[in-house]
Amino acid sequence: MNNKPDYSARKISSTIVVDGNLKKEVWLNAQWSKRFVDMVTGDPGMYNTQTAIPWTSLQLLANGRSIPPEPGDKWNLFLGRFQKLMSGGIEVQPHPAMALNSHGIYDTHLPDKWSRIEFAQ
Repeated sequence: MNNKPDYSARKISSTIVVDGNLKKEVWLNAQWSKRFVDMVTGDPGMYNTQTAIPWTSLQLLANGRSIPPEPGDKWNLFLGRFQKLMSGGIEVQPHPAMALNSHGIYDTHLPDKWSRIEFAQ
């Protein structure tokens, strides 16, 4: 029997797999955000999207900013992923990547190219 959590996502052809341990204390203690809303209208999004971020782990990177962020704080965040893809038994290099915003270069170590996020209540 499969005891892994089940996640559903429309418009994808493969199963979502959590690659990590969400039962570790750092994740169990992370506070969940409120449901995301449309930035223009303030209406709830089509999907119930939330995040849980272990903010204390970002203290060093926050460079003196509030942890967790305060309403109105603006941060640049990389909101994307890389996919390890095999084709004919050979790993595709570089790994295909996708991001919320196109930053025009494969290098994701450029914070000025990341998505600009404004935190709200």
